[in-house]
Amino acid sequence: MFKLVGVGGKVRGKEFIIDEGINSFGRSSQCTHQLSLSGVSKKHFQVNLEAGRIEIKDLGSANGTIVNNKVIKRRDLQVNDLIALPNGVLKLIYSRDDISENESFEAEMIDSEQESSLVKKPIWFFKTKVMPVIYQMNEAYEWKYLLGIFLFLFLSINIFLTIGPILQDTNKLLLSEIRMRGSQYVSEVARVNSGALSRGEFDKIDTLFLDSSKDITSYLLFDREGRILRPKIYEHQYFSDSFAVEARNWISQKRENYQKDYFQRLSDGTIGVARAILGRRGQSLNEEIMGYIVLHFTPTSLAIKNANSRRAYLVSLALSCAVGLIFFGFIYYSTVNPINELKNKIEDFQRGKIKEIDLQHLMQEIKPLTFVINSILIRNRELTESETGEVFEAEDDRPYLNLMKDICQMSGGAVLILDSEKNISALNYEGEELMGIRESLASGTNLLDTLREQGMAATILDLCDQSAADQGDLKEDHYEIGGVDHRVLVRALSGVKDQFNKGYIVTFIRE
Repeated sequence: MFKLVGVGGKVRGKEFIIDEGINSFGRSSQCTHQLSLSGVSKKHFQVNLEAGRIEIKDLGSANGTIVNNKVIKRRDLQVNDLIALPNGVLKLIYSRDDISENESFEAEMIDSEQESSLVKKPIWFFKTKVMPVIYQMNEAYEWKYLLGIFLFLFLSINIFLTIGPILQDTNKLLLSEIRMRGSQYVSEVARVNSGALSRGEFDKIDTLFLDSSKDITSYLLFDREGRILRPKIYEHQYFSDSFAVEARNWISQKRENYQKDYFQRLSDGTIGVARAILGRRGQSLNEEIMGYIVLHFTPTSLAIKNANSRRAYLVSLALSCAVGLIFFGFIYYSTVNPINELKNKIEDFQRGKIKEIDLQHLMQEIKPLTFVINSILIRNRELTESETGEVFEAEDDRPYLNLMKDICQMSGGAVLILDSEKNISALNYEGEELMGIRESLASGTNLLDTLREQGMAATILDLCDQSAADQGDLKEDHYEIGGVDHRVLVRALSGVKDQFNKGYIVTFIRE
């Protein structure tokens, strides 16, 4: 079945079933569907459904019927078309017959999002569980700051999830190689000194190659009782190294550990490796533990790897932040631009330059708002004209611009005059010298297109917007021009009758 559902204004959540034949809408109780909205006529419009074809017809309403941002008299309707009314927006949808007619539009949307769909379930969860938290944050923080924070978090998490596993795999491979190297060290010590320990010839123990290794930070070679035999500076002392204790206990627990290496990455960043030194006493055929060799070493490759890993993270984060700033600009200004266009279109409508608002930049989410604003503006204009008996006309900008030009020529400092569109209208001699442009060449051109110093142009335009928003209050900023700091003062001049901005006076004062 076909329905008109409220998606904006005071009719949000309501639904009106379109039956076969004529369906009338308005404030009157005689209409098929009564709309108790201010600004809606008693009989506002009707929708005709015949053999699957839907047609909408305006019934001579005071405020008109707007479909997809166009004022219409009669036209065919398609699914998802939007109908703008004073204080409300309706959308044509087609729903399955098994959906209860008493369900509200909001319930219908939630149920449809909860369908057993791999796509709709995550979307429903995201919209109903995650986004309300974001909306609460948006009540305390500006949207642009939240956008920057979320983008930074996205980049950081992305780096962690992509580069992190690669570095971890590299780390595992490197540790495996280091373990093999450590095993070679302790195996060689055990092989060379097995006989000397078995015979008790401690003066023949050879560990010189350990002393010459740059990777080894310390080592201990001790007998079964724990007396240190090498290095000689600790000879005949008993060891107390915690790692050595753990290694000896682990090796001596099981005979199968006698020929295994005990390996551990210590808290101070060094690598610990230990091994039993086996030998035979007298004529015995069984090998016994004659001593232990324990190494603490920090391979150069591990230190380099750790430094490279930190550097890789920092470099990736820095590059990603730089790229993130660019994409922040794309996202932010692409979102703000339709809103600014809507604001400018509203001003043009109020000035009488356009009959209805029609945005050039595509943004589906802002269309319902555009329809509502169109309806309100048309209604306000009609009410104004009906009360005064006069057709609204905006004041001419030229008398105000001429007044500002006279002020410009009489001023002793650098002065720039912009019209209501922020195009260059006038510039005195001091202003020409300061800004490096000529009035005869720049008149009528956009400030951003004319000034070489784009930063100065952006500063001036921002002050213009601030002054216009504050009903012509004086706005001030500082900018360095030619190596000299200047105060930039901007005031918007409004019309006496229509209160629209007619132009801007920009004054430069050298500090």
